[in-house]
Amino acid sequence: MRTVSRLLVLLSLLVAIAFAFGTWMISPTFAVAAAPNKLEIVRSPGLNTSNTVSHEVVLSTHLIQQLYQHTLSLPVAAADQLCPMYLIANYQLTFFHNSTSVLHVNAVNGECQPVAFSKSDVRTADSTFWKLLNQAQTIGVALNSGPKPFVFAVKT
Repeated sequence: MRTVSRLLVLLSLLVAIAFAFGTWMISPTFAVAAAPNKLEIVRSPGLNTSNTVSHEVVLSTHLIQQLYQHTLSLPVAAADQLCPMYLIANYQLTFFHNSTSVLHVNAVNGECQPVAFSKSDVRTADSTFWKLLNQAQTIGVALNSGPKPFVFAVKT
């Protein structure tokens, strides 16, 4: 009887230690995923616009987290949706917590306005998403290392 109670105490102690260690190890990881503090925006113009490429870094934590949370809540795009190739701009958004990438999405400002998390996870942007993104671009610090625009050359 005494051996059984000792084993139960030992088992309870091991479970408590495993729970405490597991909670301690998981919490920082979740906090990283839930709290981006830097946003990198690379904007490439559409073929039918005269805008230029831009590359900004945003450090306003409150705005970054608003955009991040809203991006995660965007509705799933219709699977059978056909979109014309008219696009105004393509945005590559990378959310960071310090130097660790938390989320990377590709947003297209055009007819259908898809926001792609991956090939199999495409959402549809709304006016709030574009408003928050425009605010982020406005306060972002411009970088000179953005991608070069694609230029068509016509031989005459």
